[in-house]
This record gives sequence, structure tokens and C-alpha cells, in this order.
Amino acid sequence: MTALLLAGCSSPSQDHWAQGYDAQRYGRSREAITDHFNLHRGRWWNYYARGRWYLESRHTALAAEDFRAAIRLRGDDKRDARSYGMHFWDYYPNRELGIALSRQGKHAEAIQSLTASLVTASSSRAKYYLNKARAAELKQSGVDKAVPVIRIDSPRDGLISRSRRVRLRGTVTDDQFVSGVAIGERDLFVELADRKIEFDEQVRLAPGANTVTVKAVDLSGRRGVGQVSVTVDVQPPIVYVHRLTKAGQPAGSVLLQMAVTDNHGLKTIQVEEKTVVCGGSKLKRIDRLAVVPGPDGLSITATDLAGNTTRALIDTSASEFRGRAREAAPLRRARRQPLERAYPMWGGSVIAFGPWPMAQADDGMRLAGDDTQTDRVAPRIRLNVPKDVPKYIVSDSTFFLDGTLYDPAGVSSLRINNENIPLAAGRNAHVAFSHLIDLADGENRITLVTADRFGNESRRVIRVERQEVEAFLPEARYRVAVVPLSETGPDKGSIVSLYNALLSALLAEPVRFNIVERNREALEKILTEHNLTRLADKRTAIRLGKILTAEGMLFGEIEEGRDYVNVSLRFTDVESSELLYITDVYTEGKGAQAIRWCARGLVSKLKRDFPLVQGEIARLEGASIGLDVGKDNALRRGMKLLLYRETETGRQHKRTLIKHGGKSVEARLMEVGAHRSSAQLMDKRAATIVRVEDKFITK
Repeated sequence: MTALLLAGCSSPSQDHWAQGYDAQRYGRSREAITDHFNLHRGRWWNYYARGRWYLESRHTALAAEDFRAAIRLRGDDKRDARSYGMHFWDYYPNRELGIALSRQGKHAEAIQSLTASLVTASSSRAKYYLNKARAAELKQSGVDKAVPVIRIDSPRDGLISRSRRVRLRGTVTDDQFVSGVAIGERDLFVELADRKIEFDEQVRLAPGANTVTVKAVDLSGRRGVGQVSVTVDVQPPIVYVHRLTKAGQPAGSVLLQMAVTDNHGLKTIQVEEKTVVCGGSKLKRIDRLAVVPGPDGLSITATDLAGNTTRALIDTSASEFRGRAREAAPLRRARRQPLERAYPMWGGSVIAFGPWPMAQADDGMRLAGDDTQTDRVAPRIRLNVPKDVPKYIVSDSTFFLDGTLYDPAGVSSLRINNENIPLAAGRNAHVAFSHLIDLADGENRITLVTADRFGNESRRVIRVERQEVEAFLPEARYRVAVVPLSETGPDKGSIVSLYNALLSALLAEPVRFNIVERNREALEKILTEHNLTRLADKRTAIRLGKILTAEGMLFGEIEEGRDYVNVSLRFTDVESSELLYITDVYTEGKGAQAIRWCARGLVSKLKRDFPLVQGEIARLEGASIGLDVGKDNALRRGMKLLLYRETETGRQHKRTLIKHGGKSVEARLMEVGAHRSSAQLMDKRAATIVRVEDKFITK
């Protein structure tokens, strides 16, 4: 970080293509460059600049001589190497020597030079040519015989999960060098081939069976494939209570006949203190179970293999439980009983049954109120949603619907939005269900239709509007502007297309930053009005950022040769003036595909090194806050944090920005260790409202 900050204080690096030689006037022949290039006093930067012209013009032997001369005068590669005064150069003689040697077919020597370059100064161009030199060396030697080996550490094969995202972690190894990894149809950004490449990616899954495929290729073109199967189960079990009768012993006990189904397999059924292990069965029947209800009623909890849970709470306080045995209350009276309670659970629900019409034990376990010969009554539907709400407003992509169905003749069918929900065979007098429904943007109509075995049908319709909102608010994202890039190199012309491709990549999902002022022409007008001409200068970026009220600025340059594109990008914080980050990408070839690859590579590296990290405040001392995360979570000094608080209201999990004086409370990372960090509140007065266990997210 210190090196980056020092580099940020310097003037922009010199354009070596504009130093000492006019190619348009003299051409690019070996003789022209030799005769007309002005070496001045023969300093390291003079030899380096002439070597670049030789190399670009395909005079590789002469280029190699000049790079060796430069190395003798200054050996290490360095970004922003100072020549004299306030003049700085991006100086990579070992890298360029490696490229020249590789073009001469001296691949072993090229590998040595390119490796030496990366030891002192990382650059995408060095990595690109190191991959090429190693691939050529492997082709000549023929030693690569094995395909890449893919090991998937998690998830385990055959996992059943209730999450629609899975964290895919593993490694790809090769006896030589892995050069590419793809997860599904998405290529990971692998810049430098290695014998071992680790991957750790979030993968979206669809409900049902999913096969996640990992593909890998090595520098010799040999390919390997790995797969893992994951089933996404988002639907909790369905609980059916067939019959409930009063038992004799022990005192106060009842006899329960029930069944539970789940489309992917059940784990356990808990009835009060008794646990029934299901072993993955999709249907579990309990024909006769004696149990003593709790003070709030009879509790039944069914959990499937994915962890989805449905809990049924049956009110057993009806008068039939008191005094001597007598006939149960009529069904029509029982139907008027209000819903007693309903407590939501993550991935499941609590379904409350009203007072249950109860038969005596000697009634042959018949259900009270059963008169199937004259049944004209449709099933009763109770949904666990607030009453008298004409439309529910949500931001999630799914809506959790749960409730109960009751019919003494037996519920025989259930449809939700024309999807048949399979019910267990048998006389399902009482059905507790939970269902997760995918929502489209805008208004959604959810229609529930149920019928008993005599065809009596009930229907309920609820309206749900999904409103797309950003996480927290737009202010939660770091406000960033992109300065029009500086253009250098012997062949120019892609500056506009690269800028547009860079913006497109920054705006692609998942969006990391809030980009302000996306119009390049408008930015150039502002630069002209304020006489800001040095586009690759940090001071220009900071001045422009203050004009645009941006928090961070991306600036840099594109270097184009006859058949290559090299783009460097820098990221600075406007308020602190700290240079937070430097990166670059390189590719051979020209045209739209090469430009898109460079833009995608730059943004991929930027998102990777500035991730959205969430966590909890572990310590608080005045305006200083302590965090139990650090470099292992890719945090770096200077990053901003946004503080928020989590609350739960009913079924909703709510995150609210912490505000002081009408402004969101923010902090800046000051010290970052391996596993711990400390940050400083940007408004010290906010220390009075921030609490331990409040949350943070990186901006």
C-alpha cells in the first residue's frame, strides 16, 4: 500500500512512444530506427524506449540488445520508475526482453526473463507472454501427458439444499499449467496459468435437480471436466392430520393419526417430545401415536432433508377435553373458531389449527362432524397472511405462502397458480401446507384452489406486487466516475470503444459501483472547461471527482500496438486522495473482441479486489470500531463502510441504514490485519448511536 501511495503522488508516467522518435516521419524499418532514434546520453530510459520501437517493428534481435543494455543500467522492472526530476516511466525491460526472446524461439530464456519481471512488478502483459512461452515450451518438449484434475470440495455431490445459491469451492490441478476454468457457461478470469488454481464462486440454481459443471484446460489444450449434483428444495413438508381422539392413558393424552409428505425427502417429525426419524422418506404415515399436548396445544414439527420446516399447532382446549365424555361440537360451530396463533419460521411456518372437534376413543377414531352422505360444504382455507390487505408489497423475488385446509370429508386436491401440489392419499381432514412462489416484476396474482373428495371447491386469490429495490438505497454503493482514458502507443484508435465497453462491464450484474456521469462527451466538455488535460494524472481525476461529487475515480490509459492492446487502470478516493488500487490487462489482437476482453478483465479484477463484504461490529471504542474480518476477506486500507441495523418484524427480515443528522453513518478502514481490522467513523458524533453487533457492508 505504501508503494501505491507514493506512486500516487507522482506525475503521470512518460509516454515512451513520444520520446526520441517520429515513426510517421521516418517509418519503422530497422535502418530508420537505428539512424534517427535519439539516444541522448544513453540512459536506461533511452535504451528502453528504442527497444520498444524495435520490438513493435519486429526487429527482435536489436530489441533484445537494447533491453539488455537498459537492464545493465537499471535492473528491476518498476511501474512509475523515476528518471530525473518529476519524470516517471513504466519501465519493464525484463518483460520486454522475455517477449523478444520468445519471438526468437528461445522459450526457456524467455520464461526466465518474464518470471523475473513478475517478481518485481506485476503486469498483465508479462503474464500473457509467460503463458505463451510456457505453452510453446510444453509443445516442443511433449512432457504434458495428463488432463487437468478437478476437485470439488463443496457442495458435496447429491446435496439437497433450500438455497437457490450454492458456494462452489474447489481446486484444479495439472502436472504442468492450468490456463482456463469455466463454471457452467461462465469463464473465470484466469490471467496467469498455474499448476493449481482455486475457485470459490457463488452459483445460481433452479428449483429441482441441478448439475453444476466445472471445465478446465491446460496450456497444452488438454481438457478436464468435473460435476456435482445439487437439488434445490424450496417447498416445506405438508402435514396431514387425519384423526385425533381422546386417549385414556396417560391422563390428558390424545391419539394421533397423521401423515407428512415432502417432494425430496423427510428428515424428522417431532410431535411434542417424541421424534420420528424418517430417513429420507417422501411419505411418512403415523397410524397411532399417543402423546400429551403441551399447554398451548399439540405441536407437530416436520423437517425435510433441506431444512425446510412446517410446524402445526393444534388447539386441544375444546370442551370435549373436560368433564365426562360427550359428542363433539358440530363442524359448523368449530369452523367459526378464530385462528389462534401463527408464528413464521425461516424456510417453514407454524400453522395454527383452531379448536379441534374431538371424538371419544370408543367412537372408532372417527372425526367429529363427519356426515359424508350429505356433504355440500367446501373446504375451509386459512392463510397466514394479514387480513384485509388488498395487495402485498414485497421486494423479494419469491413469496412464502402458508396456511391450512380443513374439510371433515377429506381434502383431496390443492392447486396454487395452476400448479398441482401433490397430496398424500387418504382422508386428509386437516392439511398444513407451505409453498414458495416465484414472482415476476410488478403485480402478481396468486390463486389457490382446493377441493374435497366430493368435488366441493374453495378458492382464494391474493395480489402481490414486487417492487425492485436496490440493497438499502442507491447511496449504499460507492459513487464512481470514469475519466476518459489517456491514449498512447504506436497505433491508436480504440479509445472510444474501450471506454464504452468499460462502462458496460461496470454496469453488468452484479453491479458493484454506482457510476455517475456515463456520457463521455459530457466529461470531456467538463475537462476542457476546467483546463484539465492530463487524463492519466491522479490530480486531474480528483479535481473532476469533486466537480461530479463522486467518491472514487477510475482513470488510466490504453496503449495500442500493431496487434495488441494494453490497458492500465487506477482507482483513487476523492476525499482522502489515496490511490487505492492499480491494475492492468493485456491481450493480443485488435478489434471489438479484444476490447471487450480487456474491459471484462479490468472490471473482473476490480470487483474481485473490492468485494461487497458484510460483517458485524465486534468492538466499539469512541469513534473507533473493531471488525473480525481482514485481509482474508479482501479488505484493504482506505475502503469505506456503510453501517446498518437488522431487525425482524413478523416474517420480514429488515435492514435499515443507521443515520445521524439525516446522513448515513459511514466509516473508513484504517488498519487491516489478516483476520481483524479497525475503522474510524467519518462523523465522530455518530458514536453515540452505533452499537456492538450493528452490521456493516463495504461501499
